[in-house]
Amino acid sequence: MLPWSMLLACTSSPKAREALIGDPALFVRSVGRGLPLVVVHGGPGSSHDHLEVIEDMAPEGYRIVSYDQRGVGRSEPLTSGSWLDLEAHVRDLDRVRYWSGSTQIDVLGHSWGGIVASAYAAAHPDRVRSLVLVGSGGLSKADHLRGAEALRSRREALEASGAMPDTPPEGIEPGCRYLWRQLAASYADPRALGRNPAPVSSCHPELNYQTWRAVGGYDLTQAVAAITAPTLVLYGREDPQAINAEKIAELLPGATAPTWLEACGHQPMHECPSAFEAALDAFYGDLDP
Repeated sequence: MLPWSMLLACTSSPKAREALIGDPALFVRSVGRGLPLVVVHGGPGSSHDHLEVIEDMAPEGYRIVSYDQRGVGRSEPLTSGSWLDLEAHVRDLDRVRYWSGSTQIDVLGHSWGGIVASAYAAAHPDRVRSLVLVGSGGLSKADHLRGAEALRSRREALEASGAMPDTPPEGIEPGCRYLWRQLAASYADPRALGRNPAPVSSCHPELNYQTWRAVGGYDLTQAVAAITAPTLVLYGREDPQAINAEKIAELLPGATAPTWLEACGHQPMHECPSAFEAALDAFYGDLDP
């Protein structure tokens, strides 16, 4: 059997610059030319793959830099003693920034990735040129639980009405089926996930559990006052996580009122790609060069 690092080398894409960096090794990927726009994927326990669609939506003058968070996707598998707390994820994101070759980056975080992106921007405000939070999780454990409860209520209502798909599509691993149902409930139309199962094509349920356990009772509500970057708070109108949208927009100094994508849920880059791309273009187009 080929070692893990050789298997990775065999799967490199010819159109992208890809590498393994640091310890534990992170898989990083850069596509295009221009300023580095670093995309922080959600989860925890998923990979960046389903956000590669953003590479085709890159605003003019930007290149998309993506990475697999520690232990997932094509990053190095973790041992039981590895750190999974929020501070470790912040350090990892700074490694990605360094690899990008820039002292300052634009950051886009989706879902759990919005929490990581907010923590990074709070810890290193001078290294973040702009911040986009897409369907971000809450800025504290209490707010995260509010979002989780909103998702549970929506899922139960959809199941009671018969609007939830009966079974996941073929190819979804048994351990990921619960995640699939949770994610389906976060869509404006739950059946849409069956037509595009990419967001659960790579999931690590145990890593999801271990990460939330390591993150513990996090609270960024005061720390984010240090963020100086212009900030876009972007949510699908039907996203259960949107229960925290107004609070996030109020707490981040560089944010205005949330931008809403109608008839869209937690995965706007898949559910309403044209509206999502237009929102990005409008935000980045207004930034100083």
